[in-house]
Amino acid sequence: MGWEALLAIGVAVGVLVALATDRLPAELVVLGGLVVLLVSGVLTPQAAFAGFANPGVIALAGLYVLTAALRETG
Repeated sequence: MGWEALLAIGVAVGVLVALATDRLPAELVVLGGLVVLLVSGVLTPQAAFAGFANPGVIALAGLYVLTAALRETG
């Protein structure tokens, strides 16, 4: 196994532990893991941000906005 694979496994385990302990906001933990993999060169910028252009992700983001609006207005 190369160093890239070991780093990716380490980041994945670290992210899962951080999410399980719930000490930091989930979005900060996940984006932190993404930044570590991006800065280290394990991921290219195209690969790192490719998922954000997925229509499913955009639809979920829209549903979060709709849910927040419904929660506020009743």
